[in-house]
Amino acid sequence: MKELPPLNSLRAFEAAARYQSLVKAAEELCVTQGAVSRQIRRLEAILGITLFERRNRGIFLTPAGEKLKQTCQQAFELLASTLDELQQTSQGTPLIVSCEPTIMMKWLLPNLMKFKENYPDIEIHLVSGGGNIDFSRNSVNLAIRRNDFFGEYV
Repeated sequence: MKELPPLNSLRAFEAAARYQSLVKAAEELCVTQGAVSRQIRRLEAILGITLFERRNRGIFLTPAGEKLKQTCQQAFELLASTLDELQQTSQGTPLIVSCEPTIMMKWLLPNLMKFKENYPDIEIHLVSGGGNIDFSRNSVNLAIRRNDFFGEYV
């Protein structure tokens, strides 16, 4: 895979291309206009192509710049969408705990309310079970077992 230009350069270019303004791009990115201009010049040097025509205090996309703008916008939208999805998944995924029935009744359930008071955002699903568990084949995140069945600590 070919090495990509720096992400900062692509972000500066995309913002400037979207606004057709270095000033507005700089405001959005919380940097100076000079910083945006340097990132765009760096990108143009790396790619060996002109992305903007600079004339009469304005910037205008070249055909290559227009094509890169569309691609950058699609890539950043996909990245933002994926990050949102990952954050929602990680926040909404319950902790699945498999526990040997006796331990669940005598220890886990009596202590569960205290855990929920300290960690109210963690959703817990309990599964009663015993013996060995293959985490790669089960959707269980945590297994609580007695060790007297195994002959050694698991």
